[in-house]
Amino acid sequence: MYCLKHYGQRGRGFIFSDTSIETTLMVKGILKLINRGLKGFSIRFLY
Repeated sequence: MYCLKHYGQRGRGFIFSDTSIETTLMVKGILKLINRGLKGFSIRFLY
C-alpha cells in the first residue's frame, strides 16, 4: 500500500490506492485518532 503516482502539475497531491485509503480509515476508527494523528500515522505507514 503506497502512493501510486504523483500528478505532474505543481501543487497537486498524490494518487493513493483504494486499499491504502480504506486501511487508514479503518485504523482511524479502531484507534480513535483525530485527523492530525491519522496524518502522522499514515505518512509513516505508507512511505
